[in-house]
Amino acid sequence: MVRICWAGLPIIVLCSCIAIYGLQQATPALAREAWRPASTATPSSTRSTEAFTTEMPTSTTWSDMFPTEGLISLRGKNLILAGDSNDRNFFHLLCHYATGKSDQVQYIRKLEIASGEYSGLITWPTEAATMTCHDRSRNASLMFLFHQGVYSLPPQPDWFLEFVQRRLGTHGIGVRGKARVVPTTDLARNIWPEAIQQNLLIRPMILLLQSSMWDSFPVLEKIIGTRVSQMTDAGEAKIKTAVFCKENLTEWGWMGRAEQIVSAFEAGLRERGWQVSSKLWRTNPNCPALPKQGSVVANPLSELYADAVKHAILAGGAWSDVCLVDWRGHLRIHDPSQCDHHHYTKAGYMEYLDALGDCLLLA
Repeated sequence: MVRICWAGLPIIVLCSCIAIYGLQQATPALAREAWRPASTATPSSTRSTEAFTTEMPTSTTWSDMFPTEGLISLRGKNLILAGDSNDRNFFHLLCHYATGKSDQVQYIRKLEIASGEYSGLITWPTEAATMTCHDRSRNASLMFLFHQGVYSLPPQPDWFLEFVQRRLGTHGIGVRGKARVVPTTDLARNIWPEAIQQNLLIRPMILLLQSSMWDSFPVLEKIIGTRVSQMTDAGEAKIKTAVFCKENLTEWGWMGRAEQIVSAFEAGLRERGWQVSSKLWRTNPNCPALPKQGSVVANPLSELYADAVKHAILAGGAWSDVCLVDWRGHLRIHDPSQCDHHHYTKAGYMEYLDALGDCLLLA
């Protein structure tokens, strides 16, 4: 790690390929369609007036979006999305297309585990709640599971712990009454399989994991020293000098951590007698689109994470049987109006649907 000074203040330059990140701030559009799922959950106060209705007739089904082959591939299976708030938002749209109804998402906020390190009561806050959706016409189920990214695995970087501690109240998993930072490998091996066992029928499993925004925003907040929502002009100037390269991922052990999560999830299911038929990994497009929202840190890291997985899949080995849900490749961000900060408009999530369909055809 190299340290330089800018305007008399220490700034961390996060790799040896030092350069000035000269991205100009784009002018936001006057209006945008900020997508919010129609939700049966109790909304937070900041979302209660922003609920988005997909405005689709109840007769609309997934067949309007996916080819027949894609529907056949999901029939008789469970599709698990393990991800962040973008996957949570997308899950509502996915359930709507799968069932033709907007009120089929079910929330799971409590789980009892009989034995082991995480025995007792497990709880999830609203922002991190587990969700299910059952497509009975195809004998298929969907499930969303929240996690805090690859840097939750020990040894956890200090900058990650600082980030997650700020969000324990809204995103922390409760273990026997106390909110904790639970490594994603522990979730995948011990907690998620129990949630699946207690809520889904035994069917072959399609697993989707992802390059989480929780892998990017902790780095951003380390540089600016505060929440991204509180970024000052001085903080924005700092992040514009930060440049990232693949050596950062090596230093942080990103690829090895990602492999551990995939392996732990598959092992946890197989130990309980579940068949894993397909493994998927999704990429991130370039939202946010404005430097003041963190674009000059989050987006270069999203690109590096995507490239690392693409190369790993081509190289074979542990990634040889993983299908890339290349949301990044499907959705090119040309204007801030395509983003809702680090989330997306409905059109953006529709591109996620298309990218997922590419892999479901192979599932």
